[in-house]
This record gives sequence, C-alpha cells and structure tokens, in this order.
Amino acid sequence: MLNRIGEENGGCRPDIALFHEEGSVVIVEFKAPGVSLDEHDNDLMEYATILAAKSNGRLKKFYGYLIGDTINPIRLRGYNRLPGENGFFSTNDVKEPKSQATLGQLYSELLFYGDIVDRARKRIGVYRERLKLPPL
Repeated sequence: MLNRIGEENGGCRPDIALFHEEGSVVIVEFKAPGVSLDEHDNDLMEYATILAAKSNGRLKKFYGYLIGDTINPIRLRGYNRLPGENGFFSTNDVKEPKSQATLGQLYSELLFYGDIVDRARKRIGVYRERLKLPPL
C-alpha cells in the first residue's frame, strides 16, 4: 500500500520539507502572488500522505504551512481562524486513500506572506532592543 502511493506520486514534492529524527516533518509550500490558498489547501495533505508512504510509516507527525497572499474563506472547509491572526489552522488524520488506514496526523496552517514578515520583524526587534542596536 505504502509503496504504491510512493510510486504513483513520485514527482510530487513540497517546496520545503524539514525532517526530525523523532518522526516528524515540517512541510512548507509557497504559492505565487494572486494564487488563492483555498485552491491548494489539500496540497499539504497530499504531501503528508506521500511522505508517510515514502518513509514506510516511520513519519507520523506532519506540520504543514501553506503561504500566500490570497484566501477565499468561503471555500475553506475544516479550517478555523487563528486566534488574533489572519490565517487559518486545521488538524486532520493522514489516511491511506483506499483502506482509510491512519498513517499519521497533519497540523496545517494557511498563512499570509505579510503576516510572516510582520512576525519576523517583531521577533528581530526584540533581539535588536536587547542588544541595544538601532531599529530597522
């Protein structure tokens, strides 16, 4: 079952995949400006399923981040708004399509480029302040 998934989807890959020795993966997928994230929200599940299969079930925890600049929230199903943020999050079981056997779990977020840049500036600002460096 896992070999079949790997073989059928050999050409699919996320933009970034960071692996941890404890069996978890961070998946990051960037979308071009103007490409609506709601049209690609299932990409993270596809990548998690493929990576679970290619790892022969060793990978169980997946953290996916789909990043872009446009979302039509009316089209999102199963996502909740991030508290105090513009993005959305969801947690779902990763299942083998035919047998529905659970392969792992995916926590995913749909985020905006601008919000990530703002968060980074705030974090860097704290370090700059503590190091007594001038603001950017």
